[in-house]
This record gives sequence, C-alpha cells and structure tokens, in this order.
Amino acid sequence: MAIDGAYPPATLPAGDTKTESESAAITAAAHPLSALPTPVLLRSLLIATISSKPSLLIPSLSALSFLCKPRAGPLLNVDRNPILHFILKATFYRQFCAGETPDEVRSTIRQLAGMGFQGTIMTYAKESVFDAKTKMQTGLGVSTKMSGKQEVTEPTLARGEAFCPQIEAWRKETVETIELLGANDYLALKLAYLKSTPATIARHLQAASDVGFTLGLKLVRGAYIFSDERSLIHETKADTDAAYNGIAQGVLCRQLGAFGTEKPFPSVELFLASHNKESVMKAHALRLQRLKEGLPTVPVGFGQLHGISDEVSFRLLTLKNERNEPMVYKCSTWGRLSECLAYLVRRAVENRDAVGRTEDEYRALKREMARRSWYSLL
Repeated sequence: MAIDGAYPPATLPAGDTKTESESAAITAAAHPLSALPTPVLLRSLLIATISSKPSLLIPSLSALSFLCKPRAGPLLNVDRNPILHFILKATFYRQFCAGETPDEVRSTIRQLAGMGFQGTIMTYAKESVFDAKTKMQTGLGVSTKMSGKQEVTEPTLARGEAFCPQIEAWRKETVETIELLGANDYLALKLAYLKSTPATIARHLQAASDVGFTLGLKLVRGAYIFSDERSLIHETKADTDAAYNGIAQGVLCRQLGAFGTEKPFPSVELFLASHNKESVMKAHALRLQRLKEGLPTVPVGFGQLHGISDEVSFRLLTLKNERNEPMVYKCSTWGRLSECLAYLVRRAVENRDAVGRTEDEYRALKREMARRSWYSLL
C-alpha cells in the first residue's frame, strides 16, 4: 500500500540497479498522476465522477446555486450549519480552493510547491456568476427580491452610499491576498479570451514598445461559451483553438501581426493558462526547438486551475530540464466557504460545458486509481 499518500514506485526488471529517485522519475513520466497524494486522488476521482455524469452534475450545480443565495437562518447557511459546512469543505471546497484562513492558504501553497509546482497564482473568491443557459445570477454582491411572482437579482447597493460594500470588501481582501504571497507566487489578473483579444494584445504590445516595459501576457482560452455573450466569442471550438495557438506561437516566435516584422517586438513574458494538453505541449516544444536552434523566443510559464487538469499539470512537470523548464503553476482561490460558493458554481458550470475534458480527466484518474489498487495487491 502507498504510505502517507506517496505513489508506488515503478516496477523494475530483476537485477536493475536504478536508484530510488530514478525509479520515481520513471513512474512519474509513465504515470503523471502518481504525484498526487492518495487522499487527493480519491477526492479528485469523486469530483470527476460527479462532473462527468450529467445525472450527478446537474443536481449538484442546482444545489450549489441554491446555497449561494443569502440565508438568514442557520439551517441553509454554509458558514453556520456545521454539517453542511463539513460536507462541502471536505469535497468541492478542498478540491478547488486553497483555504478559509491565511494558515490554510499557506499550507496549500506549501503542498503544491512540494508536488513540484513553480508557484501559486492566488485569487480572492468573492464574486458573482451569471449562467446564460439558466439565466441565473448567484454570488455575493447580488441580492434577490420579489417582483410580482418573479425573482429579480440586482447588485447590492446601500441606499445613500456611493459604493457597493461587497466590492469594498473584495478590494480589502484582494490586498490581503497579496500579503499572503511569497516568491514565485502571483496575483491573478486575467485576459479573457474573446474575438477582440488580438486587437487588445496589439495595443498592449505597442504600449510596451513605446514606454519600454516588459509586457506580462497571460493568455486565457476562455471556456464559458454558455456563460458569456455569444457574439463576443469565436464561432466554433476549432476557431478558438486556432486563435489561441496562433497567438501563443506568434509570441514564442516573437512575430505577431506587425510586431517582429514591420515593428520591433517588445520585451514580453508569456503565461499560458490552459487545460488543453495539445496547446501547452505544442508551446513547450516550440520554445525548446527555438532555444536549440538559437532563435529568439520569450520566457513562458504554464498554469492550470487548482483541482482541474492535474494530468496536464503533472505531465508538464515530468518534462523538467536543466533550465528548470517548463515552469508550471497552479491557480487557486481562497475565502470563507460562503464567499467561495459562486466560484465553485463557476467551476461546476465550466465542467458542464467542457464535457470532453471532464471525461478525459475521469478516465485518467480511474487509470491511476486502478494502478495503485493493483500495486497494493502485489
């Protein structure tokens, strides 16, 4: 059996004298999810089972959305009902969130660093979510009132106040988020992936060129086709993939639009936030190829959300070289359970919309669980 969450070593041929570290490296390369501690693997498999089965995911999404609404009584208040708090925190919350307190957050950051991640991108959880498919808006900063027989949601603004108190609380906690971070940890500022993104990037490249600063470009694919305004995003997934990969490859080759040909290409550091294995592997291979051939390129990091696409994350980690590349990060969020509910709804909505990815994750986790179960019988 695996001890203290450690993964089982690779089975070596008789007489093989490979060291323990070499054996672990072989196992990690062949089975990327072997780096997951067993309790985390079991929880991931539970969540993936729910996410990949519409009969389980849809009721779970409805329940989370229901619990997002403000509750005066203790029974359905996730911060005041200890049983409800325990169940949600032990499952969905721990899968996708870093902690409710600074100590819990720091412990999660240390755990991720121990798994080999370069650092952690940390966000504060308070947000509201609009699901275009169900026409529902949930989360802190949104109040619900009755208009005739219909529920109406609107931003919460105190009468006579010039600001939203929820937004002010978000601002204060975001400042506290920065104070929690250390070296190689970052506060997430996202560039949403839309049709307008190439034009936006061109403006940012021009500004970097004019002023002389290094542009930190975080490219996010954007998986919310059923949550965002439909006209703002690409018509098909193939179009989205082509646009994302084209921008990533253009930046890595220091040739994007007029920049690198008609105009000088400014200093850029690229961060690819993607759960798409093909995109991140292509980008990493392209950077290595250009370095090998002595061609110009830019530094690049890779990131996936905490609790999602671990197979992609750990596969990247198995490719580490003497340059300590690829640099792989996990993006997590923190806050009280009630503050994180809207974030958890967004994760559930994303998993509902990204059926192919969630099924791939489910199969990968099942294979790893079967491998460990088989090893325990030997």
